[in-house]
Amino acid sequence: MKIQSPPLSWEAVKEQLHELRVRVWQRSKNLRIHLRQKLSLDLALILSVGIIIRESEMFGLELIPKRATPFLILPLAVLTFIAALWELRGNKLSDSPQDINFMKGMEHLLTRLETFVFGDDQPGSTAERAEQFTKEVIAHTCNTLCGGKKISGAMLLVNEPHTELTLVCPQPEGSFQEGLKLQVPNGDPNIPVSPGGVAFREAKITYMPRKKGGEKRECSLLFDWHGYQWTSHVHGWVRTMLESQESFRSLLCIPVTTYRNLNESWSSGVLTFTTTRRDPFVPYDFQMGRCFSKVLGQMFVYARLKDEMKVLRDANEKLKTQTEEAQKENQNLSQQLDFVRAKLPPD
Repeated sequence: MKIQSPPLSWEAVKEQLHELRVRVWQRSKNLRIHLRQKLSLDLALILSVGIIIRESEMFGLELIPKRATPFLILPLAVLTFIAALWELRGNKLSDSPQDINFMKGMEHLLTRLETFVFGDDQPGSTAERAEQFTKEVIAHTCNTLCGGKKISGAMLLVNEPHTELTLVCPQPEGSFQEGLKLQVPNGDPNIPVSPGGVAFREAKITYMPRKKGGEKRECSLLFDWHGYQWTSHVHGWVRTMLESQESFRSLLCIPVTTYRNLNESWSSGVLTFTTTRRDPFVPYDFQMGRCFSKVLGQMFVYARLKDEMKVLRDANEKLKTQTEEAQKENQNLSQQLDFVRAKLPPD
């Protein structure tokens, strides 16, 4: 028995055409992305293979006729040159490992910031959660800066009078002298100058590109994101107790500030990063580090607001309790007054 196929409807044809268009779009989109990411690399590989084929006679082989080699090599060389010029315009779509680490780190920290702000059900006090968040920011920043090179980080936390910085949350443990005190320089010659103190005072990034032991004492204040341009050079250094903690060569200090009023910011301290490599930080690292410091600054603001709200809630609860006790006392006094009045003889 012959089975008859169902009649082909116009709706089914449109559905098939739609699926065909989607598949064509997927293929063309993937091809465009591949070309914008790997065009120069693909052409360079093909050009290298073409040159090897052209010179194959050196190995006693003749893979293609010698007359045909110019028609193979010259177009490939021209296409490779054009692709290189195209990439110089910024058409490349590929992401470096540093970009990926930055995006993953920012997504994680922004989610953690939401939890910190709105997650009242989270365990631990505000101070404990703030310390944990600070460690996470430092760890993600160390994993991102300089394209994944080995970086150590810590936080210089300022006291309330804004006169002293205390080193906390070293990552990894032991890379810095935890509890190290740095005074904020104010022009007094008796106060030692340090890059962290200068970064906090000026609210600008300071960078020491080459430090060897404790001899190199010069740091610079960065003011331009797009190049190595400096406002001034500052001399000063505060040594730690352990010589192993002085073995780094480059130091980067990023102030942690948040908007307060027009032309005024509130500063909570300085992020400090070191590496044993010589001068590896570039403006791209400064930008990424500044983004991480902004997230950390928001956390400190919310932590401060949470503490202030807790003080207000405690004061409100205390006032409410005192009001209830006063109302009870007033009620007791009213009852006693009514009792006394009832005992008095009538007029």
